[in-house]
Amino acid sequence: MLPSIKCPQCKKTLSTEKNHILPASNFKTCLRKCINCGIGFSNAKNSPTKIYEKPAQNIPASLTKNVEKVLRNSVNERNRLNKLNKFCFSTSEDALTWSTFIYLLNKNRLSDLMSYLNIETQGSGFLYLWGVDAKEPNNISNTITQSLKHISFDIGENTKSMTDPDVIIHFPNSALIFIEVKYQSGNEINHSPNKLNKYINHDPYLFKDNVMVYDSGHYELIRNWVIGNSLISDTPFYLINLGYTSLFNDKNQKKLELFSNSLNCIEGKRVFRKVSWEYLLNSNLFSDSDILNYLNDKLKIK
Repeated sequence: MLPSIKCPQCKKTLSTEKNHILPASNFKTCLRKCINCGIGFSNAKNSPTKIYEKPAQNIPASLTKNVEKVLRNSVNERNRLNKLNKFCFSTSEDALTWSTFIYLLNKNRLSDLMSYLNIETQGSGFLYLWGVDAKEPNNISNTITQSLKHISFDIGENTKSMTDPDVIIHFPNSALIFIEVKYQSGNEINHSPNKLNKYINHDPYLFKDNVMVYDSGHYELIRNWVIGNSLISDTPFYLINLGYTSLFNDKNQKKLELFSNSLNCIEGKRVFRKVSWEYLLNSNLFSDSDILNYLNDKLKIK
C-alpha cells in the first residue's frame, strides 16, 4: 500500500489499497488523487510528485491564457499528448519555461531580457514556444512556424516529430534567438551518427570541427544550432543554453566545451551562449509577487 497523503487544497486524506502499483503517467493514473480539486500524486512511496488534472493549475493564475492551445499545436505532433500530460507535473520543465517567458511577453519585457543578455535588438519581439506563436496559437501559418517546418523537412526529419525549440524569440530584421531550457535534467547526449549526420551535413559551414561536434554529442543543441541558423537569412542568430550554473559544470562539462568550440561563430552574427537561472533571477525582470513566488518555489535559488 502507498502511504496516505492529504490534498494540499481541501485537506482530504487520499489513500489506496492497490498492491500492484505502476508509475503514474498523468492525473488519471494517480492512485492518490482528489477529484474535486484536480490534484493527484505520483505512485511513488517516497517524495511523490504532485500531478494536476489541467495544465493551467501548474502555472501562475495570471499566465494561463492560451496554454492548452499552444501545447496542442506544438510542432512535434507525435509528442503533443505526452507534452500535455508532463506539463501537469509539478517538476515540469515546460511549465517553468511557459511561466518565465509568457510573463516577460505579457509585461512587454522581451526587449529588456535581450538588453540584459547583451543582445542588440530593435522594435518588438515575438515569442514562440515549441514552434507556436504564444499570442496567436491558432495561427499555424505564420512565417516562423512554417519556416521551422520547412527547414525540418529539408533536413530530413520525420514530419510527425519535427524539432520544436523550447523558446524562439524573433525581432524581425534584428535578431533571432533560440533558447534550449534545462531544469532538472541535463543536456541530451547522443553520439549516434544516424541522429547527428543530417544536421551536421546540412550546412557544414556552421561547424569548424566536425570531429569535435560529433564527440560532443550535444544532440538538442546541435539541432537547434543548425535549424536556427537556417531559419532566417541575414539575421543575427543566438543560441542560448539556459539552466542552473551546475549544468555547465556537470559530468558533461567537457562535452559542452567541445560543442561550443566546434561552432563556427561570428560575434554579433552567429553566437552560442550559456545563461544560468541564477543570473536571470538576479535581474529586475521579474517584479510581480506571483511570478517571483513561483520561480523561487520552482528553482529554490538562494
